[in-house]
Amino acid sequence: MSPHAIYVSSTGKTNLDAFQYDGFSKTGNLPAWRIFTLSKIENLQISDEKFEIADGYDVNSDKYNNCII
Repeated sequence: MSPHAIYVSSTGKTNLDAFQYDGFSKTGNLPAWRIFTLSKIENLQISDEKFEIADGYDVNSDKYNNCII
């Protein structure tokens, strides 16, 4: 998974936008963009692995008006 942005959504939730390449998905449609609510993330493992910015990431998207990082 490649994390791209942490931001406060229009509903007030702090979210993480990430591109998921493989692993489990309820929809089964991978690779794909995913939105994760930070307060629901468990068992987080931080890696030093580098990644490329995934296709479809738009740093100028309105959803990032309240971007944290």
